[in-house]
Amino acid sequence: MSEHESRARREAEHRGWTIERRNLELGALGVPCFVAPNTAGTCHIWVGIASNSDELKVSHDWQHRALHTANIRGLPDGRLYDRSGNEFAVGVIGRTPSGPVFSIKPAGRDYEDAWEALNHYVKQIYALFLGRSPLRPKAIPRPYTFDVLGDQLPEAVEWRSLLAPECVAIVGLGGVGAWIADLVVKADPREIHGWDYDCIKPKNILRMPGGLDPNVWIGRRKAHWFEETYSLIHTNVHGHNARVLPSNVQEVIEGTTFAFVAVDDADDRMMVCDTLAHARIPFVVVGLSPVRKEKRVKVSMRIVSAHVGVSSWRGGIPQVGQAGQDDYGSLDLPDVYSMTASWAIQSWRKMRGQFWQDQREECLDYDASDHSLIARGV
Repeated sequence: MSEHESRARREAEHRGWTIERRNLELGALGVPCFVAPNTAGTCHIWVGIASNSDELKVSHDWQHRALHTANIRGLPDGRLYDRSGNEFAVGVIGRTPSGPVFSIKPAGRDYEDAWEALNHYVKQIYALFLGRSPLRPKAIPRPYTFDVLGDQLPEAVEWRSLLAPECVAIVGLGGVGAWIADLVVKADPREIHGWDYDCIKPKNILRMPGGLDPNVWIGRRKAHWFEETYSLIHTNVHGHNARVLPSNVQEVIEGTTFAFVAVDDADDRMMVCDTLAHARIPFVVVGLSPVRKEKRVKVSMRIVSAHVGVSSWRGGIPQVGQAGQDDYGSLDLPDVYSMTASWAIQSWRKMRGQFWQDQREECLDYDASDHSLIARGV
C-alpha cells in the first residue's frame, strides 16, 4: 500500500467517509460539504483510474481528456457552496448530469497517482466545508474565560470550529430567547449579541435559565443580565438594551453571521426577518403558543430555518393570536421554553454542518398534546 493510499484510508476511517473503487474510478463517498447555501450534506468525489493499477487514466467522458480532473457527485443542484452561502466554482471546467467537474493540479507537476489526486480533492472540499484554507489548519482557541478540559482530538477540534467564526445575534431575551442565549454561549461562537429592552419582572425569574437573585435582578434590564451573567464565562458577550426597530436594525445585522429571532410582536418579528433575509444572513425564528383549555394547557411550538436566498420561510413564520399571547404572559413554562430553544440550536447546528441531516428541514412543528414532531418544508 502506497503512502498516498494509506493516508486516504486513514482519513476516511477517522472522519467518517468511505473509499470505493469501481468501473475505472476511485472515489471518496460521503465527504461533508455544503450542498446548498447554509445547508450541510455530503458529496462523492471520483477520479479516473486504470483497470489494474493506481495510475490516473482518462477513461470517461466527464474527464474532458484531462487525467487530473475529479467529478463531484451527490449534489442536489450540481453545485458546491462555502460556509458563507456562496457557490464555489474555482476550478470548475464542466458540468455533467452527475455533478461538476473540477480541475485542480499541483503547482508545477503532475499527481504521482490516483490516490494523491483523490486526497487533494478531498482536502480542498473538506476544507471548504470547515470554512478555512487547507493550508491553515490551526484551530481557533475556545472563547472562554477559563480553561476547558475536553476532547482535543483533531476531529473534536474541527467539529467545534464549525461554529467558532460565528457572530450570533439573539433578538429577544424573553422566555425562549433567554434559553437560546444560554445555549448559544456554550457552543463556542466567537461573539454573541443579545437584544432586548424589557426589565426583569418577578415572573421572569421562573422563566429564565439559572437561579437569578430576585433582590439583584428584578427591575433591571434583561440585556444587562445577559451581558453580566455570561461575560463571566465567555470572552465576547454583548447585551443591547434596545427594542429593535427600523431605525436601528442595521446595528443588529452589522457583522452578524447568524441570528435567532425570538420576539413576540408580529410586526417587529417580520421586520427583523425581512432585514436579515435581505442582508443574506441565515436565521432561525421561533414561535410558541400555549393555550388554556379548561383546566389544562395545550402547547405547540414552531421553529423555522431561513436559508440564504430562500424565501419560503415567510410561509412558516409563527402567528400567535391574542389568546395565545395572553396565556403565554400568564403561564410559566421553563421546560417548554428550554425545549423550544434546544430545537432552535439544533437547527443552527444542522445549517452549519455540526449535526447530520438527511434533507433540508425548514419548519419544525411540535404539539405537546400527542408529542407529535413534524419536520417539513414551507
